[in-house]
Amino acid sequence: MKHIVIVGHQGVGKSTLVRRILRLIGRPVYGFITKKAPPDSLGRSSVYIHDAKSKTRRHNRQNRIGICENMKATGNPAVFDSHAHLLQNLPHDGVVLMDELGVMEREAKTFQTAVLNALDEYPLVIAVVRDKDNDFLQSVRAHERAECFYITPETRNELYEQIKKTLLFREIYSVLSFREKRKYQRKAEKGTI
Repeated sequence: MKHIVIVGHQGVGKSTLVRRILRLIGRPVYGFITKKAPPDSLGRSSVYIHDAKSKTRRHNRQNRIGICENMKATGNPAVFDSHAHLLQNLPHDGVVLMDELGVMEREAKTFQTAVLNALDEYPLVIAVVRDKDNDFLQSVRAHERAECFYITPETRNELYEQIKKTLLFREIYSVLSFREKRKYQRKAEKGTI
């Protein structure tokens, strides 16, 4: 099964779309979410990482993964790496959420490895990826099990319907017998479905 990778710029609705998708799926959620705090008096916004299944969202030095200031993001690789466990040894009964991957983790090699291993290991990953260009983000978008959905403010509602149909198809397809799958593939090749 391919993973859902939602790609877009800041503020286009990536996380909102993910919340709608997670409600649709209705399975346990593992992994992580990141939250950007409001700017302080100097105009700096801290960014924090949290366990996706935790209801408590505390902001402290142990989970501050970076700071945004003057349109520039500075990451804290040690904090990222200390949270790689959020993607390791998880049950396979739910969804692994990665909200969001961007530029702050570019030096956090342990965390990057955990992200790529999760894409290899778990049945369903939903990743929110900033539309930025670096080797790590390219490797996530180009992963053999990733299906990328590019979001803009104009396409976010349409994209939800597209992903909803994709998930429904996967759910139905997973229970078909080999013979039914071949029949479906032939119809798809002929364009009759």
